[in-house]
Amino acid sequence: DVDWIIVPLAQVLQHHNETLQTLTLQLTTGIDCHPSTASTHNLSYKALVKMMEHNTSLKEINLIRTDRQLRIRIPEVEFYLYLNKLGRKQFRDNFDEMPRQKWIQLIIDQRTNVAVVHYLLSLNPSLLLLTNS
Repeated sequence: DVDWIIVPLAQVLQHHNETLQTLTLQLTTGIDCHPSTASTHNLSYKALVKMMEHNTSLKEINLIRTDRQLRIRIPEVEFYLYLNKLGRKQFRDNFDEMPRQKWIQLIIDQRTNVAVVHYLLSLNPSLLLLTNS
């Protein structure tokens, strides 16, 4: 069971990380990533997703199952990592200073990625309002 190391590490990185951009962990066992069971039964899965909901610095997480040399992928974590690569920290932390045009351009650039567009609009719903500028 990997919960003993992943859960406390994720809790620390959830709020106390401003610089770490890449995290690599080699695990001897896997993490249950099946949607129907992982979110309710696996503490590591839940801790990693919760960490990434808040952590805007990490841009890459490599969870490697050493006995099979497999990379463990968690779709929700991958989504937040992608947002971080797009500059989520800048958009979330400097919300008031971010020019409207920069928000609009990112939405245009990501227009085929509905999840990203939804996330950005949920951060700043006023983008849906028409302006005279």
